[in-house]
Amino acid sequence: MALYEVDDPSMFGVAVTDEAGLITQFVEKPAAGTAPSRAVNAGVWIFEPQLVGEIPPGAVRVEETLFPSLVEAGRRVLGYRFEGPWEDVGAPERYRRLNMLLLDRGVPGIDMKAVISHSADVEQSVAGARSSVADGAEVKGSVLWEGVSVGRGARVVDSVLADGVVVGEGAAVIRSFVGSGAWIAPGATVCEASIAAETRYDGVDER
Repeated sequence: MALYEVDDPSMFGVAVTDEAGLITQFVEKPAAGTAPSRAVNAGVWIFEPQLVGEIPPGAVRVEETLFPSLVEAGRRVLGYRFEGPWEDVGAPERYRRLNMLLLDRGVPGIDMKAVISHSADVEQSVAGARSSVADGAEVKGSVLWEGVSVGRGARVVDSVLADGVVVGEGAAVIRSFVGSGAWIAPGATVCEASIAAETRYDGVDER
């Protein structure tokens, strides 16, 4: 189990480890002020094959059932303390924020199958395969997944655009997350928002 130290562990599964890295206590979402440590479950696990067979069928939250029972039974559960950028990406804004952090650390890149106009301004950004940025468009500090289309004169700043997003001519997407297949109408402005997948945004409402 990967572990990461946070200032407020009350919203996570909290682990206590010994000097050998064995987890000796695991508490899922302890009450505020009662967490036995600041090391939390970072959501990356490696299971032995036989352990997978012990998980009951159906929907199971292993954080609430399997992990505490293994620790209580004295089974070997190892914790690996991870250092580096980490974020609980259960919400679009947190996912966007993590991508911005990674860009700041220098991971931008343009896929060879992306098409960027010579008159476009693309800085410190990632563009996936089959993405395109048209004449006069501006993409700064942003992540474009695959098949994203940024129209002529449009602006995308500090944002994440998922697969197949279309940003219309002259539109602006600022500090936002746009879900797969969404369409931003020409001239519309999206600012500090999350746009659901497969929807149209025209600057007034979502349809």
